[in-house]
Amino acid sequence: MFPTSYVPLVIEGESGSVAWKNSKPSSTRLCRPLRFTFAKETPEVTREEVQKTKTEIVQLRPSKIKMAGQEFQVEHRLLLTMIDGKVAQVLCDVPSMAVCCVCGALSSEMNKLEAISQRAISSEALQFGLSPLHARIKSMECFLHISYRLQFRSWRINARTTALHNQRKRGIQQKFRQRLGLLVDVVGSTVDGNTARKFFADPEVTSEITGIDADLLRRFSVILDAINCKLPLDSAKFGSFCSETARSFVELYGWYYMPNTVHKLLMHGK
Repeated sequence: MFPTSYVPLVIEGESGSVAWKNSKPSSTRLCRPLRFTFAKETPEVTREEVQKTKTEIVQLRPSKIKMAGQEFQVEHRLLLTMIDGKVAQVLCDVPSMAVCCVCGALSSEMNKLEAISQRAISSEALQFGLSPLHARIKSMECFLHISYRLQFRSWRINARTTALHNQRKRGIQQKFRQRLGLLVDVVGSTVDGNTARKFFADPEVTSEITGIDADLLRRFSVILDAINCKLPLDSAKFGSFCSETARSFVELYGWYYMPNTVHKLLMHGK
């Protein structure tokens, strides 16, 4: 099933004053379905659905509402931002999920921060925004995978390191279950936003369990809270904080390629 939905974010007055704002934009409570298509999520189906929705947006007319003897006209502005990396990949025509749709960097290039900063950026890809929920989950998965490899410090796993990786993974899973009541990276369990929130809620405890640097975990916790915050952010300060965090990541774990979602958050988030 391929659903298309929209979420109301804000109602502004003519002068820009905010009459109403959605305090929980990622919640399903205010999610309104436009269409349910019984089809597999293929690139062709995705492109067709996006084009159909864009056409409907262009054809939208202002809504007229009468209240207390007054007539109000509401104009609509819809943005395609609540999408995951898979949909963004299709719309930007990048060949793989391992390639950044904003700057085109390959996974093996994402730790080369100076080179990344010189790359041209796709303004079209930036319009798709960030997915706060996916950013939190993918950041958690990134640190778990680094933690499993700390004994041999290599992005690739081979026949020699498989046993070390699996043994450490089991130990970390057991500690998370005992100390925080979390099932992480377990077959049959669901990796969700609540698990990821608890993972970053106490950086010191998570650091003790995983061996990941506590300050780096704390920085990610701040960044992830910031992109979920409903208050306006200073993009320049946010960008500086993300750049410092990216440098710290590379200094500590440069042997592990930064995942696409983490790269997009730190390098293009501002």
